[in-house]
Amino acid sequence: MSNVRSNWIVPGIISVNDIVDLPNDVLDLFTRISTGIITKRVNEFVDNNINSDNQNNRQAASKLKIAYERLNRTNEYLSSQDAKDLADALVNLQYSDVSVNTDIHTLKKYRQQILELLAEDEDFLRTYTGEVSGSETRGMKTAYTAKLDKSNLEDVLEEMRELALEHKEHISTILNVVGNIEKNKSLFKNGNYNVNNHTVLRKAIYKKDKLRNILKGLDFLIPRVEASANARGWRRL
Repeated sequence: MSNVRSNWIVPGIISVNDIVDLPNDVLDLFTRISTGIITKRVNEFVDNNINSDNQNNRQAASKLKIAYERLNRTNEYLSSQDAKDLADALVNLQYSDVSVNTDIHTLKKYRQQILELLAEDEDFLRTYTGEVSGSETRGMKTAYTAKLDKSNLEDVLEEMRELALEHKEHISTILNVVGNIEKNKSLFKNGNYNVNNHTVLRKAIYKKDKLRNILKGLDFLIPRVEASANARGWRRL
């Protein structure tokens, strides 16, 4: 592997040659210390080089695209209209919205929206006996963005050093990158007063206990409305 470092992804810190040489499990760790400016630089490089005539640039762009796919999809979702619409719907949902007089399609929509959010809660999934369908955005719904503080950075760098011992043929590259990051720590962690930010879903997530109670009502009501049961008979149960 050449030591020439003329093409930088993050100038003076991570080069194209570094990315080409780094094992994927080490590269995956970069997403855990990627502040806004690092993510922006990575995405710009990928956009500009994914179809490059330069083989090294193209290979590096391809590896980065795969490594950052989940982070980018999560960021895109949390800033999307879909996330805002879901948050608004759940924050505004009240017990009084669930009744025998509510349209069955609306009741099912409420249930789907609540499950969309509660499916992020492992405790809920362990105890809920109803059906929970999969979602393309599963794992993306958080109250806050990742906490990119000093402790997180130190943990990731330590993991990189441990992986360097497992990947002896890549140890020089890994430790060189770790050293460059340590010299430029401020780029890989947010300021003390901005280690993370709340997302559009925060208020809805804080309401999850109420949403679980509303879900119980929906699970009771929906099959009875569908079966056109006598409301006067079962509403007293």
